[in-house]
Amino acid sequence: MDVTTLNAFHLDVLKEIGNIGSGNAATALAKLLGKKVDMKVPQIRIMGFSEINETLGGAETPVAGILLGVLGD
Repeated sequence: MDVTTLNAFHLDVLKEIGNIGSGNAATALAKLLGKKVDMKVPQIRIMGFSEINETLGGAETPVAGILLGVLGD
């Protein structure tokens, strides 16, 4: 499937997958640290690599990210 053919349903599914994964990661991190960890609901945006730096706040902004390849129909 080409990313240009993703519709609102596909984006909602990907957002929910990200939300579940982020929630599990936040829970695990909270257990490791012994502290409360707050998180925001993840956003999903389809963009080219050239747009990522500016979108995330520039080269000096500390961020963590995941590159997730999706294959299949």
